[in-house]
Amino acid sequence: AAEALRFDNAELLQRRTLKALLLRVAASGLLSTKSASFADAELMKAIRDGRERRLRLKLTDGRHLEFTARAGRDELGVITFEDVTHRVESDDKIRYMARYDSLTGLPNRDYFNELVIEATQTGDRRRMVGLVIIDLDDFKTVNDTLGHPVGDGLIDAIARKLKPLEGPDLVVSRFGGDEFALYFNNV
Repeated sequence: AAEALRFDNAELLQRRTLKALLLRVAASGLLSTKSASFADAELMKAIRDGRERRLRLKLTDGRHLEFTARAGRDELGVITFEDVTHRVESDDKIRYMARYDSLTGLPNRDYFNELVIEATQTGDRRRMVGLVIIDLDDFKTVNDTLGHPVGDGLIDAIARKLKPLEGPDLVVSRFGGDEFALYFNNV
């Protein structure tokens, strides 16, 4: 625990309240004072209420710690924590792979649909929106005659031209194969 919380001496952990420990972590710069106070309040409330509570905090060094409070008797409880950085990074990577095209890094068809639905449900209902579908003619011929690496290079080159157009009111996506889609939220 001392190593994970960057304490020089493990004895600094002994006979301290959770609040004192979290504030010491905050004083070291690994956590904001606001986050430390929030974590203390939530975890101690769970112990007082006799329920389990999990809380994940992101430290300033990029690590993620998950605290778990388990109630005991007479307002006593056990609080454990675990470094879950690798799990969080894996989850983020899986989420990215599910949402973005691996070749171009643009949103894929499913994520594009989510973004468009979200955009159309908010904002001025009188605005003009636009949808552009780009389909490359005879792209199959490029793959068949020059090979898939050249075809992938062409797709990537087009994506690099379209990507700088992205902004708050324009979503660019690779729909798959040789298709791209652009959604203009406010023409």
